[in-house]
Amino acid sequence: MTTKRHTRQLLTAVILLHSLTLTTSITFPLILQAETQETRDVTIQDLTFQPQNITITKGDTVNWTNNDLVIYTLWFTYKENESTYLLSDPIPPGASWSRVFNDPAKLKYYCFERLWITGNLRIVMVLGDVNWDNIVDIYDLHALGRAYQATRESPNWNEDADINFDNTVNKTDLTTLSNNYGKTDP
Repeated sequence: MTTKRHTRQLLTAVILLHSLTLTTSITFPLILQAETQETRDVTIQDLTFQPQNITITKGDTVNWTNNDLVIYTLWFTYKENESTYLLSDPIPPGASWSRVFNDPAKLKYYCFERLWITGNLRIVMVLGDVNWDNIVDIYDLHALGRAYQATRESPNWNEDADINFDNTVNKTDLTTLSNNYGKTDP
């Protein structure tokens, strides 16, 4: 697909989203309902975390289940400065450990006993909030648009625009943003 076609598709999406926002705000007030909290499951098996990378919203729970034959202790650090955020209880084989995450953060976590086993956890206030200002709006769409079709090797890469952590900014990320457009943290 050519760059010109990508640009046209993105511009069309921006116009549609902007039109939808204007129409809904003029026709009737936008009422945001409280989101239900979710539980995400991570399986520990064959010396890996599956999935390795996840994005959740504040208040969501993540449950790690150890299907390996060794004990795991999860060590969470902040990505920006590598300081410790949390250390889990040891998770013996066949057991689980859960945590509710209430504070926005970008975390990297390790198996404390085997530091080469890693995962990433992004906790956001509102899913689709690329610029971390607690509202999904035109500024997030602009940031996503600037990184559209970028991969980690691209000069226009924006890790936060890769909402689903698949190492490319694509239609899936745009869909997530558009599904949450206008939402804000209460």
